[in-house]
Amino acid sequence: DKQVPGEGGFNAELNFLTIDQHGRKRSSYVQYLLPVLNFVCKDSLTVIQDVTVTKLAPSASADKNKKISIVEYVSSSHPDLLHPKTIEAHEEILLSAGPYGSPKLLLLSGIGPKESIKTKGVDPILADLPVGKRTQLRPLVLGGVGRYSGRPLANVANTSLLTEKAAREFRAGNGGAFGLANSAVLGKRDDLGYHSSTWNLLTSLDEPYFSSYCFLNPVGFGNFTISDSGDPFANGIVYSDLLSDPEDYERALQCIKDFRKIIQGGFSDNFRMVDTTLNGSMSIQAWVAESTVTSWHYVGANAVGSVVDGDFKLLGGLKGIRIIDA
Repeated sequence: DKQVPGEGGFNAELNFLTIDQHGRKRSSYVQYLLPVLNFVCKDSLTVIQDVTVTKLAPSASADKNKKISIVEYVSSSHPDLLHPKTIEAHEEILLSAGPYGSPKLLLLSGIGPKESIKTKGVDPILADLPVGKRTQLRPLVLGGVGRYSGRPLANVANTSLLTEKAAREFRAGNGGAFGLANSAVLGKRDDLGYHSSTWNLLTSLDEPYFSSYCFLNPVGFGNFTISDSGDPFANGIVYSDLLSDPEDYERALQCIKDFRKIIQGGFSDNFRMVDTTLNGSMSIQAWVAESTVTSWHYVGANAVGSVVDGDFKLLGGLKGIRIIDA
């Protein structure tokens, strides 16, 4: 694909694709949904496209058990929030809008921390549940970086794609293949999380470097809520609070210290490895602050035990709905 400088930059990341025996990409729609629509469930499954679900609600005839059976939705491209369309479930609603979409829809529907969603203009409140109260994102810490000049990068990195001609074509917006495949390893670090190390190239063919990362299992928690407007099209608000817990911060520091030991003493002399972590003069505390991001893996907004039970059924006296994204 073509990339225009300034609109996506000069870098493209290639991920593993699901390919069939004929070399064609198989998306989840083609592989799973299309066969069901065409064959097994063609008379009992309907897919509605270009719509956004805005609310879940009990039917007008619901008894005191508060069975959630109504799904309200509007057109995504031409929304009319004053006149939503509805679908009524006769058995169950399965909510699977993702780790951000599912808690957002629950909060918009009046299912969540009572005092918090009241201030967002949500009414009525159907259940006072801790939706979004204890969420976690996995911190990703750049543990160490070293450049080396004594060994060539392995051929597996496909350096043939990194020619000056390919670079000129790519940067001119003409597309083409310009990149490389990382040589990488992944390991588990007790209960602290995971670590990964890669061998790659920097800005030219003669600058191989080694870098290591820690994917920490977090101890601290953040939270999730909806915008003050209660607009179903507004993004949810994520407070990650990465490394706010002292234990998480100490784990990040230890990650850097451990990998610097490897960079400084774990390679044979003929690698000619030079530790470039901390950019020469940065403090380790500043490095943690600058380099820590998230590797996602967002969990906890609809936690098992406090929001849903072991069968993923909603708690709080509500029936008729299961939350897939716990």
